[in-house]
Amino acid sequence: SGGADMVALVTASRAYWPRAEAENWNVFVAPMTYTVNEQIYHETYVDCNGTFEQVLAAGRSLKTSQPNMAVFMSAFEELVGKGYEVICITLSSRLSGTYSTASVAATQVDGGIHIVDSRSLSGGLRFMIMKASQMIQQVAGATEIVNA
Repeated sequence: SGGADMVALVTASRAYWPRAEAENWNVFVAPMTYTVNEQIYHETYVDCNGTFEQVLAAGRSLKTSQPNMAVFMSAFEELVGKGYEVICITLSSRLSGTYSTASVAATQVDGGIHIVDSRSLSGGLRFMIMKASQMIQQVAGATEIVNA
């Protein structure tokens, strides 16, 4: 574990990260859940979802839900336990409950956790995460990154 200047990034799977790219950018991806024709699917990395997109396209009934609080709490606890400050960048709070879920999860974990509402969707969210990751590589602190 390192000092207080170690920063980790968390986001939801809607940012469409391939697994290797998420690992390269050091981003933890919280899965979103879909129910299609009463069958539950967990969306993870864009290249690890199998036939998921065809199932969605053919689905007669579709329900979506944001990552649940336990997923965020688990990620936050693990990262804080390793000595990281956490920045969680979510989908727009206007379109998803992910921001509020992550915010509540953050209150349940003792440590430096910053929840950022991207006010954006997949592409914009992805660019924000990439910028934050670049700032982490340049050893920027969590507060500086959140303000940017």
